[in-house]
Amino acid sequence: MGCDIHCFVEVFDGEWKNLCEVNINRNYLLFAQLANVRNYNENNYLEPNGLPEIGPKYDFEDDCDYHSTSHRALTELEEFYKNNQKIKCSGMISPRDQKALQNGILPDRYCRYTWDKTWKMCDWEIPNSPMFDFIETIKDLTPDFDSDKVRVVYTFDN
Repeated sequence: MGCDIHCFVEVFDGEWKNLCEVNINRNYLLFAQLANVRNYNENNYLEPNGLPEIGPKYDFEDDCDYHSTSHRALTELEEFYKNNQKIKCSGMISPRDQKALQNGILPDRYCRYTWDKTWKMCDWEIPNSPMFDFIETIKDLTPDFDSDKVRVVYTFDN
């Protein structure tokens, strides 16, 4: 069973307003950084901090199927990224990807376990965490607002 994120962008224009819902593809490396969700590689993460006290209400607030609900100012995300640009990864990779990794080419796929004995557990580092693309997406949606007037509210389901 997979885990998905539900993400909303809010802007402050005298009061906090929900600007839009953002479709974020399933990315467990991003989820790990945002709220320690599926953090298989023990990367640094933002501690879940619940819904904001002031702002729009969401239909998931009282639904027990959601977890790790959080809100973050865009400035917080930018600061976190500045200090956590690289992200550790580990997984079982194919012989082709093992050879490529020895030459500095990152695997394009990996898994946590396989019966295939030719796949080996390896570690590597991604030089640019998925938080960068997440932040850029939020910025693209809010070009008329300063970073301190933008926040994201997000939650996860399984």
